Amino acid sequence: MVNLTIDGKQVTVSKTATLYEAAKEAGIHIPVLCYAKKLLPYGACRVCLVEVEQMKGRLMPSCTTPVGEGMVVTTNSDEIKKVRKTVMEFLLVNHVLDCPVCDKGGECDLQDLAYEFGSISNRFEGEKFDLPTDEVNPLIERNMNRCILCGKCVRVCDEIVGYGSYSFINRGFETKIATAYYRGLDCEFCGQCLSMCPVGALLPRPFKFKARPWQLKEVDSVCGYCGNGCTVTLGVLDKKVETIRFNDKIGVNDGNLCVRGRFGYSYVNHEDRLTKPLVRKDGELVETDWDEALQVVADGLVKAQKGQGAGILSGARLTNEELFMLK
Repeated sequence: MVNLTIDGKQVTVSKTATLYEAAKEAGIHIPVLCYAKKLLPYGACRVCLVEVEQMKGRLMPSCTTPVGEGMVVTTNSDEIKKVRKTVMEFLLVNHVLDCPVCDKGGECDLQDLAYEFGSISNRFEGEKFDLPTDEVNPLIERNMNRCILCGKCVRVCDEIVGYGSYSFINRGFETKIATAYYRGLDCEFCGQCLSMCPVGALLPRPFKFKARPWQLKEVDSVCGYCGNGCTVTLGVLDKKVETIRFNDKIGVNDGNLCVRGRFGYSYVNHEDRLTKPLVRKDGELVETDWDEALQVVADGLVKAQKGQGAGILSGARLTNEELFMLK
């Protein structure tokens, strides 16, 4: 363990922690854009700069700087605020200001930080990006005009998914995120990049224009497509599932989902979905209540057991717990 001081507060953390992780554990807020707990340290956005007394004259990115014994760290001085605000100005030089029509509005990290730093003007001038929006894919929309080059989509696709669909291309002011040879997105469509993107550069097309994030009620459930037992957080509006929300705080999957778990929720709202149990009477399936349905099942199992044994039809869409009960 390592002992250090952050904003006058004594903190004891693991020696493998970064300054950002140590501050977070101590309840001290440091803004970030390119950081994600499941990804390797990167330090691209420079919003998380802090002062370390032992390294005077330099501001250190807290998300990549490891803790050291006896460190004295300041996270919110006047100089730090000034530098962070300048970083925000750089990020907003070419960023299109279409927040009212952007589906990320209300949960955009860049929008939140612009409000936090009071970024209402910009000393720097630059031409706004005017790149074509990729709307070919039915699941993922790519609008690189809103990209801030944090690299989270590239890194999650490489480090977690192992597919490598995205990459940085060009250099300097011409740098952008793209696919190989500008081809259309052709990948696993797991949506990991959607969950990582802090702005509106990557958006789930099935959810576009359906609702604002503050209108949604988040309901935790278990994905029923296989036996992994992944937690899914449903975004519900007016008793209708509108989207799947990213949630890495609970469950065994750390927020990771496959294409079915991320996008295969429309069946929940389908008008043909069964909402009541059916039993066969006189050759016809008719609706009934659960008491009668369960009694019919029990009677059928007893009858089958007296004959040649009971059979159970299961499938891959059951949870681990349900499969264990069947066993």
